[in-house]
Amino acid sequence: EEMIVQLKEQHQKHVEEIMTLQKEQHQKHIEEMIAQLKEQHEKHVEEMMQLKGQYQKHVAYSEKITDLLNLKPSEEHVTLKMASYGWHVRQKRSWYSNGFYTHHHGYKMCLNVDASGSAEGEGTHVSVYLYLMKGENDDNLIWPLRYKCTITLLNQLVDGFHLARTLTYSKDEMDKCNSRVVGTGKKGSAGESAPARTLAGKSFPLFIEHDQLDLPEQVGQCTYLMDDCLYFRVHMKVLPPPKPWLVLTDF
Repeated sequence: EEMIVQLKEQHQKHVEEIMTLQKEQHQKHIEEMIAQLKEQHEKHVEEMMQLKGQYQKHVAYSEKITDLLNLKPSEEHVTLKMASYGWHVRQKRSWYSNGFYTHHHGYKMCLNVDASGSAEGEGTHVSVYLYLMKGENDDNLIWPLRYKCTITLLNQLVDGFHLARTLTYSKDEMDKCNSRVVGTGKKGSAGESAPARTLAGKSFPLFIEHDQLDLPEQVGQCTYLMDDCLYFRVHMKVLPPPKPWLVLTDF
């Protein structure tokens, strides 16, 4: 009887051990399955986020192409004042305007006036240059910039007899004048960084002769230079790309 009792106890003990082992193995298997499912879920979430990002890019690109296909030339104008004309002539210093944008969320530009003249206009003419600058909207714009720009020297006596010159997009000057500006500007004499802009600007070296700035009254009430200041109006027309449906996707 004692042996039977012992065998029964051993059997019960073995059954408990087996059940405990099975329970532990089952729990471990469940934990492994949960870990695998969690890993798969995280992987699926990551893939879904990537797909969502790609979808949003494609939607944005589709909207961009639609806008380009329906694009009309964007037109804006700014009026700029150059002060201390005489000082700039005597010191042979160039004047740069503050940066301005071609249109809302557009390209950043600036006007450069060499009052004493440069190139073939040196000493006889006012030379005018238009520069493309590094702007905050550049990532969302189409490059190179295609435009038509009219720079007008304003008569300060009456609203008439203004002097206008027109610049147009040129494939030959595309790289140096129309491409996106990267990097930072050159250091000034005081160590400050100048605004980043294109290495070359679209130019009018012979914009106006010095002796034409203040014409006699009998010519028609025309004075471009008054109180040592010149006023310029810059009218920009940004043109759509030639084949908007071929604009590459920017991933």
